[in-house]
Amino acid sequence: MTKKLLLLLLLCLLTGTGYAQRKLQMADVYSNGMVLPRNTPFSLRGKGRPRQPVFYELAGLRDTTICNARGEWSAPVKPLPAGGPYELLVTQGRDSLRFKEVWIGEVWLCSGQSNMELTLAEAEHTAAELAAADTMHRVHFYHMRSAWPVYKQVWTAEQCDSVDRGLFILPAQWEECNAERAKAFSAIGYHFARLLADSLKCHVGIILNAVGGSTTEGWIDTTQLARRVPEIMRGNWRQNDSIMAWARQRADYNLSAMGTAPHSHPYEPGYLYRHAISTLDRYPVRGVLWYQGESNAELPHMHERLFTLLVDSWRREWQAPRMPFIFAQLSSLSTRPSWPAFRNSQRQLAQRMPAIWMTVTSDLGDSLDVHPRRKRQVAERMAAQALHHVYHLEHVPADGPRPLLLTQMPGKPTAMLRFAGGTTLQSADGAPLRGFEVKGRDGQWHTPDTVIVQGNMLYLPCSTVRRISAVRYGWQPYTDANLVDAHGLPCSTFEVALGSATMRKPGVKARTTVPPLRRATPARQPSMPHLTR
Repeated sequence: MTKKLLLLLLLCLLTGTGYAQRKLQMADVYSNGMVLPRNTPFSLRGKGRPRQPVFYELAGLRDTTICNARGEWSAPVKPLPAGGPYELLVTQGRDSLRFKEVWIGEVWLCSGQSNMELTLAEAEHTAAELAAADTMHRVHFYHMRSAWPVYKQVWTAEQCDSVDRGLFILPAQWEECNAERAKAFSAIGYHFARLLADSLKCHVGIILNAVGGSTTEGWIDTTQLARRVPEIMRGNWRQNDSIMAWARQRADYNLSAMGTAPHSHPYEPGYLYRHAISTLDRYPVRGVLWYQGESNAELPHMHERLFTLLVDSWRREWQAPRMPFIFAQLSSLSTRPSWPAFRNSQRQLAQRMPAIWMTVTSDLGDSLDVHPRRKRQVAERMAAQALHHVYHLEHVPADGPRPLLLTQMPGKPTAMLRFAGGTTLQSADGAPLRGFEVKGRDGQWHTPDTVIVQGNMLYLPCSTVRRISAVRYGWQPYTDANLVDAHGLPCSTFEVALGSATMRKPGVKARTTVPPLRRATPARQPSMPHLTR
């Protein structure tokens, strides 16, 4: 028997006894330079020899846990204050893992498609932002890059084989921010981390795994998809009308050189969940930033189910039933007729789901480019929502005007639209408010005669409509609608029906009645106030 054959038999024997699975290990995201969450309990996780103890040391804490029968272990860690750098030491028998330059701070996951993936080098104000990035020592990146962009290209056999084997997401490691790394990192992720680090005075880690063009269903566990949205899992996904045609056509083109042989694709239901979410092995994060929807926008009712399931699926994965999600509403683009209804659907999702907040971006769009460049402003709004809603800094303004209740002035063709809270309404650019339409009972939409502001009320007289049934705002694929609050935060585009009220989030205490509107007589009809920027 040759030495080569003996070595092969030995390797087979070791593999058959589970030796590889018994070695102490943790997910790749645990590496030198990592950031772990402050002021909250979390768990370290990994694998090792079944039913054997595992010890860890971190920031003065020492504790032990036991591997279960499958060789999995989870070690709870008590809340730690912000600080570092520390060493994390994990041992089991003679095996040990030592991680250096470990920081305790804040950790967020940034995911979605190309607008989250868009780099700082591609965004607006590149030179100034890159100059500042070298000073952002509290910002840390974990960049899970795609092996190649999912452009309109025909993949080689080697590329197809790589995707089939789950190698589309490249290995990553934690890195401290500098100009060179920031240039190739998500502009939204960088700016969000920069703002949190400055406001919270701690280190901030961003895990980025966005994939250009990816579908919502690609990020969801297939077991959950089969149970709750079974249409997505029926038959060949590339011929499934429940999946947006653009994504299926792109996959067909990428795989066109492979004939009829079945191959995986990043847009396939469940693919990115398997290879970009579950591989994180519940690495402790504070919350999620999500910018996606372009690849689901033509099927808004299907997306409502999928997005709800995505949030539930990830919260189930992390065992965190109220893990915060902050997502970007789709922006403005003149060639996307389905986007007004999709943006409205996103707005309604944010209203009814707990611990979900939507960032309005319709005023930051580009009429000709699906990738608008003003990403710093998007990140600033997301950071404001995190600081206000997640970190409870109530002095930070976070949400723009939100329509609450539409009624008609008795006996007059005037729509009265009340906005939530004590919002002061005004124009973003000093011009009269624009973008509003009033719908009559005949089903036709009409431009109001004027738009009158009184505190958190809008009055929309429309002499061409006798009986009002609905009002909509910014209802175009690309809109220059200009309603903001006193802080300059924009109002989402919307459509609301007569008598409809905004749904409140589960678990959020709210007044059970809406204060009655003061009836306006002709003599007391409010005039259009001077609107300032």
